[in-house]
Amino acid sequence: MSHVSRPFTPGGPPLLTHVLVRLEIHPDLLPPWLHPGESVSLPVPAIYPCEAQGEPLLSFLAAGAVYPAIVRREAEIFFCFDYLETLEFVRLERYCRVRRPWASYVPFGYRHVPIAARRLVATLLTMAKRLSRGSGFPAFPLEKALHTLTYVVGRCAAPSGEAASRGQPVPGWPGGKRYCVVLTHDVDTPHGIRAMERVWNIESSYGLASSWNIVGRLFEGNERAIDRLAKDGCEIGLHGDDHRLRMPYLPAGAIIGRIAKYKKFLETYRIQGFRSPYYLRSPALLSAVSRLFVYDSSIPDVDTFSLCVDRGGCCSVLPFRIGTLVELPVTLPYEIVLHMGVRPRGLNAFWREKIEWIKSAGGMILVNTHPEPSYLLEPDVSRAYGELLAALAGDGSAWYALPGEVAGWWAGAGVKGKGKGAS
Repeated sequence: MSHVSRPFTPGGPPLLTHVLVRLEIHPDLLPPWLHPGESVSLPVPAIYPCEAQGEPLLSFLAAGAVYPAIVRREAEIFFCFDYLETLEFVRLERYCRVRRPWASYVPFGYRHVPIAARRLVATLLTMAKRLSRGSGFPAFPLEKALHTLTYVVGRCAAPSGEAASRGQPVPGWPGGKRYCVVLTHDVDTPHGIRAMERVWNIESSYGLASSWNIVGRLFEGNERAIDRLAKDGCEIGLHGDDHRLRMPYLPAGAIIGRIAKYKKFLETYRIQGFRSPYYLRSPALLSAVSRLFVYDSSIPDVDTFSLCVDRGGCCSVLPFRIGTLVELPVTLPYEIVLHMGVRPRGLNAFWREKIEWIKSAGGMILVNTHPEPSYLLEPDVSRAYGELLAALAGDGSAWYALPGEVAGWWAGAGVKGKGKGAS
């Protein structure tokens, strides 16, 4: 669609603010991965008056009224909403309340609680949260609305050069690959350290590489096990300092001070990325991480399970920038649904639809697992994970990459590395 696009300029004060809208899309612009008649809704920060007259390409339906969002008039495209503001509103979770969980005030670490009791409490809390919230935005586990908006805007034309660089996905993945696969693990305890090589052997048998986010206090004394992974082409990341819940809620300077304790290991393993324990996030944490790392991977695309939000997530299956930081959303938190009543043998069936959608939408399948008791160390879960790897491996249209490679590519550096399928 070759048209001249006009950048967004407000036509007056907002008519509505912080409103959930249904997207009404011109038939010529419908994404191929939307089902016929499928409806998608998205929270937007503001709806403005639209002074442009012409054919609506995208409209917002809210409060019983229709508001033009993108209008075509002859060879010109007019944007009647602030696209960049909308992207940040959703990606940075400004549409929901991200709060400090009560458990972060507990003076002792959760590791003092027996494993069976911890799992029971996690399951009860997760299921209670889901029952109390019911359905809504974003839909778990698969939310298409933000990707739909990005697709439509990309087809029309970016509202400005800045929007094209900040808002639009790169034109495909390296080497013309259609989608991306990233394998990551969170190592929380000595159990996880001891299991790393066993899990890595399974992955390497499929020709895949992975990233291991290790709690800071576990580096000391476990260098030999970590060295083996690093020498074999795996990536090492930092997973907080002690896996308690308090760190994200400290001032940014205090967070930097805690991370600085592991400077030797950050340098030895050339650590580029960070993931917060329990997917906890806060402005102070992201500010601190942006000063020390290339990328963060603490925000799920859809989050109905973590302690810090009732219903949230960045709603993106593509990386995006938060200032200088590249955010790599966790799009497949593989074992979390065990707390939602899914049996280990049903894990792959549960995630199948989302995996296929991400492939068709050209997104990033970022898998996260835990080589820990009750998770990947359970025989049935390990068996299911092997089946997942078999299903993901060997696709010539996929870019199999490490998180640092994806962050480098997304930042425009064109980084190449040891991830299988890099080009």
